[in-house]
Amino acid sequence: MNSNFTKLSFLRIKVILCLTIVFHCENLMGQNETDTTNFSRLVKFPLFTSEFIHYPATNYDQNKLLLSEVRTAVNLGFPLDNNQTILTSRLVHSYFSFEAEHNLTGTQVNKYYQSIAVGIGFVRMLKKNWKISFMLMPTIASDFVEPLHADDWIFQTSFLATKRVDKNIEYGTGLIYTTTFGRPMILPLLNYLRKKNNWTTIIYLPAYLAHYFEPSDKFRLGFKATVFGNLYNANFDSYQLNELEFANRVSYTRILIGPDSHMNIFGDFYINLSAGLSVRNRIEIQDDNLNMKGSINTDIKPYINVGIKLLK
Repeated sequence: MNSNFTKLSFLRIKVILCLTIVFHCENLMGQNETDTTNFSRLVKFPLFTSEFIHYPATNYDQNKLLLSEVRTAVNLGFPLDNNQTILTSRLVHSYFSFEAEHNLTGTQVNKYYQSIAVGIGFVRMLKKNWKISFMLMPTIASDFVEPLHADDWIFQTSFLATKRVDKNIEYGTGLIYTTTFGRPMILPLLNYLRKKNNWTTIIYLPAYLAHYFEPSDKFRLGFKATVFGNLYNANFDSYQLNELEFANRVSYTRILIGPDSHMNIFGDFYINLSAGLSVRNRIEIQDDNLNMKGSINTDIKPYINVGIKLLK
């Protein structure tokens, strides 16, 4: 069943990739080189991104663990009202695999989790180079072992107000309701962008921080730190473990820190390469009330991230 499930998972990814390119060709010609204020955009708009993150095998409590992630996203924008309003939509597919093998008995446990989020929102231009943005993202996060039901759903949302100071700087603040840290939380948003003299700083707390040297539009090299997490509805019947009798959630969080680069390969497509240290990889098994029933914390370990982007 695991083999078939894995094949089905990657088939979903391939379908999303194909649909993404079709959507881009048909619907995104309205994107232009400005942020709809009086200035050019500080960073390129990510129409499409897909990345694979690999972690080497690590030992934990007499078990060998192997983790990996695949994430694919598409962002669409539809300008209205003479570019004063932009309707936005987003499709994000995340795939997380967890494989464990006991060093003494050879017993194996393979679990695969996915999330599919479909976001819809808007960006509205205001006076004095202010703008506000809002997005609602219904999300399905599950191991898909059983038919979908209410516990597989969560509604994430964000609101951000930003000010374009001049041609080099933008900042903003807002709120987000998210599972980035492995459970639903309301968190403050802080946004800061600065691009000057081939140097670019991107801060989108609490999830992203980066600083790059960009000698041209076709190449950049720098350093980034990212946070990602999710809360999956899960089925543990096959384990037949008494301590997991009432468990039905898996929480996953990780923090990556390291060098990052992207390089133009053709047209608006870029290849993204990064490597560094995963300073946190935590898996929690929870009950329906999000009470922890068990957890796995792996040691600091390296990671490799390979991706492709379509930037406009």
